[in-house]
Amino acid sequence: MSEEKLNPTPSTSSEEVPYYGSLSDCAPFVKNGVKPVVTKMSFPEKAEKPGKEGRGKAFKQVIASLIANIGTINTGMAFGFSAMALPQLKSADSLIQITENEASWIASLSSVGTPIGCILSGYLMDNIGRRRTLILTEVPLILGWLLISAAQNVPMIYVGRLLIGLGSGMVGAPARVYTCEVSQPHLRGMLGAMASVGVSTGVLIQYVIGSATSWDILAGISAIIPMVSLLGMLILPETPNYLLSHDKREKAEKSLSKLRGSTY
Repeated sequence: MSEEKLNPTPSTSSEEVPYYGSLSDCAPFVKNGVKPVVTKMSFPEKAEKPGKEGRGKAFKQVIASLIANIGTINTGMAFGFSAMALPQLKSADSLIQITENEASWIASLSSVGTPIGCILSGYLMDNIGRRRTLILTEVPLILGWLLISAAQNVPMIYVGRLLIGLGSGMVGAPARVYTCEVSQPHLRGMLGAMASVGVSTGVLIQYVIGSATSWDILAGISAIIPMVSLLGMLILPETPNYLLSHDKREKAEKSLSKLRGSTY
């Protein structure tokens, strides 16, 4: 095909003839006799995901979180107790007879102590530590349940409910903070949900045991939970975060070693 055919002479007519280009435009990209140069581009390697060898021992962290959250069961037990105890206290054969007004006070007094306990625990956590706060939390809970169990009149039940509300308010924040500070990120989400599980478990315990026992026996059995929590917290270390914030590096390293093993 000649260049003239590709480049026809412009027509004088009104019709426009399309331009197809010239032969010079069809020059090859690689000249004959010259070897093409191939340039290799290097792509960044994919970052390897961190392996499990750098993680601490999950079992120790789970056990520590479980013990720290035993106290949260009391919060659910405080909610469920009035639902099981009030019908028995209002029955005709009850040793302590209560009125409707007294029943409403028994049900609501625990809520009076809860906000006080929340504020108090926030102050104590930063001053005496998470572990000691959790230990101190169990004292009003134990006293409250035992007082209700041995109650001979309505005022004793009132005081017991106030103490239980105080302890239930105190336990929530330090239990969650302790759990987050002793667990590694890959476990923190799961272990952080234990507090909510504890509250639900406490309500269930009250409904199951309360359906088969009297209200005073139920209160006595409920005192076992804070006792177990107190004994458990005695064997656990303080959180590394709190120790470091108070310039106790050696104790923080020992705490990490107990909670996560030698791979911390």
